[in-house]
Amino acid sequence: MNHAPLPYRRALVVANPIAGRGRAAAAARELTDGFTRCGLESEVHLTTARRDGWDRVHSMPDDVDLVVAVGGDGTLREILSGLVGRDVAVAQLPMGTANVLAKDARLPLDVDGLIELVRSGSTSILDTAEVNGELTFLCVGVGFDGACVAEVERRRKGPITKLDYVTAGLRVLASYRQPRLQLEVDGAPIDGDFGFVLVSNVREYGAVFGLSSLCRRDDQRAEVYAVRNASRFGLARMATTAILRELPGKAAEFWQAGHVRVRAADDVAWQIDGDLGGHGSVDYAFGGQRFRLVSP
Repeated sequence: MNHAPLPYRRALVVANPIAGRGRAAAAARELTDGFTRCGLESEVHLTTARRDGWDRVHSMPDDVDLVVAVGGDGTLREILSGLVGRDVAVAQLPMGTANVLAKDARLPLDVDGLIELVRSGSTSILDTAEVNGELTFLCVGVGFDGACVAEVERRRKGPITKLDYVTAGLRVLASYRQPRLQLEVDGAPIDGDFGFVLVSNVREYGAVFGLSSLCRRDDQRAEVYAVRNASRFGLARMATTAILRELPGKAAEFWQAGHVRVRAADDVAWQIDGDLGGHGSVDYAFGGQRFRLVSP
């Protein structure tokens, strides 16, 4: 490995130790050892509970100019939330279930690859939005996927696998009834009701389903996909389109917008970046912090 200096002064590596089937802690230490060999001062923080990563980066010293998340998209979202108001570069060593951002941004999956990327100094802009006061950088779904994530959370006993999402989806489908959602895009109400709404800032959903190639992570606009018929047939049609080609196709209506409102009954679940966000209506708006993401 090249041991030439890295273009940062000090790094903080925040790792979710149960990520990567328990390999994240060792990977984080390997990463800091590599940084040290290249002359970059760094330290590891292993999270112990939800929001622990937020607390650590929120209180980190002012001379830290690189933060690395070792874990999945949830770990990265917690770190980004804690860094609001700070101007630092952010990197990720992806070790989660879906690794949506890593696939979208083509991030390296190994320690040596990440160190070389950090050395290059290459970054891109990553927009974030606010959803009901929470930061999002991937996607927000109201309806079926929210119900699936709620089911995963209800039965969760440890690290989440892709099989957990599949089995949750099958359980939800067994008794699923689509909700009635009302949609507003950049202040304009859309006529009629919808059964499913997805608001996304990436080109893949769940790292499996293809979304619009018009998407950019730095244009302060989200892609909005809305399905009126979210019955089992409608959901199957949408999934088939997304797997074989990309949405929207003929399976969904489509807009690009900076502000999206979805009105829903209080019992309708919604997900934010793969985690359960809550139940009821959603207000999604850009204007949040723009981060420098270490990326090719």
